[in-house]
Formats: sequence, structure tokens, C-alpha cells
Amino acid sequence: CIVEQKMAASISTGHQPSESLSLGKLFSNFKECLPKNEDIETDDFVVACKSVLPLLGCFGIIMKPVVSDISEKVDYLVKYRQSNNGEKYSTVKGLVQFEVSHEIYKHNKEFGHRTGCYILNGLLWALAHLLEEIGT
Repeated sequence: CIVEQKMAASISTGHQPSESLSLGKLFSNFKECLPKNEDIETDDFVVACKSVLPLLGCFGIIMKPVVSDISEKVDYLVKYRQSNNGEKYSTVKGLVQFEVSHEIYKHNKEFGHRTGCYILNGLLWALAHLLEEIGT
């Protein structure tokens, strides 16, 4: 598996991810994201996205921009969940419905024009691109 080869290479060069790396935990976290009642819990998705970061850390500096981008977007989702409208952002469907019905999917001044829809789109694109690159 190419991921295991890259991880082994990174470990042999002395690079250690900042967090513990467990592929089993990574897959388990994303499995938890599978839709429940035709929806995805935002908190589960945040945990799954965070579990990707140690894996990306194994690839060294080349992945630093991706790690930074994913971390930033995950932090925004956490801020949305902690906001006054946090309950509206508890699921992906709820997030999209709330932003569309209030027309804040276009821009959100409170969070620097980073809407939840924009953030989810960016995270999904990054994860899809990552899967494509590692050959899954």
C-alpha cells in the first residue's frame, strides 16, 4: 500500500507526526460520519477531518499547506458549532438549510465571509483530492 510505504519512509527519516497516527482510528472516524437518518453529524465530521492531519504530517513539508488549509476549515466549523446558531450547524443538512434559508451561504460577515457551505465544499474537495492522490 502506497500510504504504508510513505509512512514507513517518513518514520525511517525520523519524522514523527505531531499526533498519534492510527489508520484504524482514521477509518473508524470516517465510518462514524456515514449518514444517520440521511444526514451527517457535523461534530463527527470534524473529528474525522482532524484524524487525517497526523497522516498528512507523515508526508512532511510538502503537505504543510494542505494540513494548514484543513485545520483552518475545521476550526471554522468548530466556531460555527459554538456560535449562537450552533444547533443549526449540528448536521450537514441543517447547516445547508439554515444558510440557504437565511441567504448567508453567499457570505457571512461574522466569520470573515467563510460560510459553512463554503467550508464544507473546501474540506470535501481536499479529502477527495487526497484520496485520489494516495490511490484509494
